[in-house]
Amino acid sequence: MGSNQTSKKSGGIIFLIIFLVVFALGFGVLGFGMVRSAHRKERICSAEAQGRVTGYRKSRHDHKRMYSPIVEYQVGNQVFANESNVSSNYKPYNEGEYILVSYNPENPAEFYIKGYGTEISYELGVIFLSVSAGIFVILAICAVLGKSKMDKEKKEKIQVRIILSVILLFMFVVFSCVLGPVIAICISAGMGIFALFGLLQNRHEKFRKEK
Repeated sequence: MGSNQTSKKSGGIIFLIIFLVVFALGFGVLGFGMVRSAHRKERICSAEAQGRVTGYRKSRHDHKRMYSPIVEYQVGNQVFANESNVSSNYKPYNEGEYILVSYNPENPAEFYIKGYGTEISYELGVIFLSVSAGIFVILAICAVLGKSKMDKEKKEKIQVRIILSVILLFMFVVFSCVLGPVIAICISAGMGIFALFGLLQNRHEKFRKEK
């Protein structure tokens, strides 16, 4: 019976490790792609022009309203009115406000808003890369811990707690990026209260059985 429980624990830890490795790789690839894409856009959009925000395109993402600025700018004798490929849950500019845009001289329809387009991609990319690197660092710590001479049961408990902490951090970062930091904090607080309630209930049941 004890060997079965041990094998189940080991299997659970292996599953968590595989889960974290897959997500760390996914976040790393996504973060690298966003940083690379932002760098490429900055490199090829080397010309600048004054633009004017003429409106916003509204969309919904995960039941959340998003806004994409529509910018009008002139290159030579041609006027372009294009939508930014970056959306946010608020309107960063007033309609009619003049802004600076960078565009591709070979394809003027390709542009980004200075101080808004690539900066957001860089920030999200760095966040995803940091989460990926953090997960791999934690897994390396768990691997070193696994080779230590500490009691096996105590060692597994520490490893599980570390991995669960990383999962919670990962979930908080995802919620922050998608829903915003305030909502992410509220969700995390709710999950913490729920976990605390479950822990107190388990201790009460354990105390009742021992009594």
